[in-house]
Amino acid sequence: MPNDVSFEELGSGRFKVISIEIVAYILFRGGLRTLARHHPLFKDLSEIVGESNVIDDPVLLAAYSQDASLLPPHYPELVVRPGSVEEVVEVVKLANRTKTPIIPTGGRASMCGASLPLKGGITLDLTRLNKVLDVDEANLKATVECGITWGALLHELAKVGYEPCFKGPYSGHAATVGGSISSNTIGLGSTKWGQAGDAVVSLEVVLPTGEVLRTGTAANPKAPPYLRYVVGPDLTGIFCGDHGIFGVKTKATIKIQSLPKAIGYSSFGFSDLDSAVKAFWEIQKTQLAEDMVILCDRKSIEQILPEAPQVFEGVEALFVFIVQA
Repeated sequence: MPNDVSFEELGSGRFKVISIEIVAYILFRGGLRTLARHHPLFKDLSEIVGESNVIDDPVLLAAYSQDASLLPPHYPELVVRPGSVEEVVEVVKLANRTKTPIIPTGGRASMCGASLPLKGGITLDLTRLNKVLDVDEANLKATVECGITWGALLHELAKVGYEPCFKGPYSGHAATVGGSISSNTIGLGSTKWGQAGDAVVSLEVVLPTGEVLRTGTAANPKAPPYLRYVVGPDLTGIFCGDHGIFGVKTKATIKIQSLPKAIGYSSFGFSDLDSAVKAFWEIQKTQLAEDMVILCDRKSIEQILPEAPQVFEGVEALFVFIVQA
């Protein structure tokens, strides 16, 4: 598939058609698919996850060719949607035997192209692994499947009076827990709790060999996942920020806290960026903030909050300050 894909608008712009270039590609690939029926691995993968969870249709593959970045599209040969760690294990073993590249992906909300299949192969869509498995109130931890979105996690934990300490990346609630850990993103709650990986206590990871590794106290089959730093090196940390290179994350145990009884929001404007940065730092040192976001200059303000320059004259920089109690 060419990387310089273009779109042409028709009429008022409410309707768009795929360019002739893409249509030709789809017809060509679709014609070949009709003759060959499916990708050579389609049957084997279907036996593992079910035929409805294996995709090799060129039209549907296009949906997996981009993330939220501005990078050009890259197309997988197949998309596989496992529903359990056992299925992930078998898919990884098959990919290993056939020397097929495999790219784990979640909500594809990345701004850096982390989930793009640069060499084709299998895109492993983990969004069927989307359950909250356990809420450990005594230790303030929650164990979840890594394909759950932050939006779904926030909703499910709120039902029992909790929220995650790290609440998800700035790319949005459609991002998944596993994707954020793999990118070690910053986001909501980072001012107080750090990056996504800082809130992780334990991981379950399928290694490239198909072996399943559990980190933290969960490395002991008889122990629950309640501590990260135990005997031996920090194996959890190896997989935080690895972009899925070292293995496929299937479960994560993360830190949680009680839902706040009150939340306060403030926005502060300044006549210059240096003053905003100094104030930002002074507030941050108090460790009172749950979050401090949108530290930006005039040009950024005009893009993010276009009405602010008109409402507040002389504002050249600002930031938002959030406290919880």
